[in-house]
Amino acid sequence: MEDKEMRERVEGNRNSFKGNLLGLGLIPAFQNPKTIGSNILKGVNFASSAAGVLQERGTFLGDRWTFNLQIEQFATNTLPELRSQVLRSKEGNKELSVDEFLAKSLSYSNIGSNDFINYIVRNYKDPEAYIDWVISAHTRQLKVFIDQFQSPQTEKLYQLGGRKFLVFGLAPMGCLPTAILLFNKNAPEECSEQLNQVVQCWNTRLEELLKKLKHKHASEGNMVQLFLPC
Repeated sequence: MEDKEMRERVEGNRNSFKGNLLGLGLIPAFQNPKTIGSNILKGVNFASSAAGVLQERGTFLGDRWTFNLQIEQFATNTLPELRSQVLRSKEGNKELSVDEFLAKSLSYSNIGSNDFINYIVRNYKDPEAYIDWVISAHTRQLKVFIDQFQSPQTEKLYQLGGRKFLVFGLAPMGCLPTAILLFNKNAPEECSEQLNQVVQCWNTRLEELLKKLKHKHASEGNMVQLFLPC
């Protein structure tokens, strides 16, 4: 199998489920040379498998696109490309502006697993302090993401149009084989309740953060929270 074909298959496995669920098919990866022109009108996938909320996560795996860099790529590459395309696109007989197009779009975020895999490996003694650290970083990132749509550089793309965010909490990571090996050696058939409680705490704090952002930016859009219980 050639490298190009292998990369395309990996990309498909990573995001085809979400695309199929929404009836969009394969959502192209942002680094794919084909992710230009009309190919971006059904979405762009910015995922980087080693990335976490914290900037330093995943460095031991080599190069990866951090969450901050993903936002930067969206602002500096995808938006200009989108602007040139959407202005020539039509919905029925109506031409759509970038504002209208983005108002109908869904921003999907599912990040944090790598931060807590790191928590597992290093076995931090103060989970509350660690969560505070990660939440603080994520708060700044989400604010940057929101501000991209309000800055003069993007010409206040949303104005009063709706914005839709789908932000996922973490799954029960205490059921990962690594977590069971580290925390539950004496009961390998059971999940680690210790780690699941940490993850549940993260989900609760993340939900609180999103509610605050929703209240602060109530006139500019909606945020939808989906949290997976431990």
